[in-house]
Amino acid sequence: VLDVRPVLSLAEAGDLLAELDAAFRDPGADANVEDPADPGVDPYDPLPGSSEATAAERTALLDRPFSGRLVGDRQQLALRGQIGLVPDRHLDAVRAMIGDPRAQAPLEGRVLRPAAEPEQVAELASGHPLYLLGAQSLLAGHDIAEATAQRDVDLPGNWQILVVLTPEAAAAFARATEEYLGRSLAICLDGDVLSAPRVHAPIPGGRAVIQGRFTQREAEDLAWTLRSGDLPAALSLVEIRND
Repeated sequence: VLDVRPVLSLAEAGDLLAELDAAFRDPGADANVEDPADPGVDPYDPLPGSSEATAAERTALLDRPFSGRLVGDRQQLALRGQIGLVPDRHLDAVRAMIGDPRAQAPLEGRVLRPAAEPEQVAELASGHPLYLLGAQSLLAGHDIAEATAQRDVDLPGNWQILVVLTPEAAAAFARATEEYLGRSLAICLDGDVLSAPRVHAPIPGGRAVIQGRFTQREAEDLAWTLRSGDLPAALSLVEIRND
């Protein structure tokens, strides 16, 4: 499923991470427990006895069950529109936590989405960037009238995808790109962020190009995905621009 939403800043996140930690610190009645007979067992517990978690990590996760799974310098990440990096070994837990009923009150209609692919930020931190996105979806799969793979004239040997929006979506997207000029919009497929490009200019006319270092097969798969809403393979998008 295609979804495009504005990326919110750390300032707009406020005390979200602390509120999520508080929500998951105690299992509570809404916990999706591993053992229904034991309501004290929380699936987002720091996995006591796990060979992948040190004693210090398990202790940290008891106090910070959500933010303790994130790595990276927050100030550096803020410049990239990210609130943290999720290491691979915590990715499944973070995905489950952001879909848990306990996360809904702190999020207040906003959504958290991890990037589909991990990134290396600086020398000491790597993981899947985590984005806080606005409550309003600016573009969805049904807004796309056509998506076609074509050769990328700017990057010889690479392919790109030309996207044509419906007339109603084109007008709405033009207003949105003007409103969010200078900010980032996240392009999501199946709940993961594939790209979060910055809007450098309004995109009128309902025609946009998604660029990346795509092979012909990857571009054709992504074009099919955008038309159908199903993701056949993991792909990485780097830019969406006016055509």
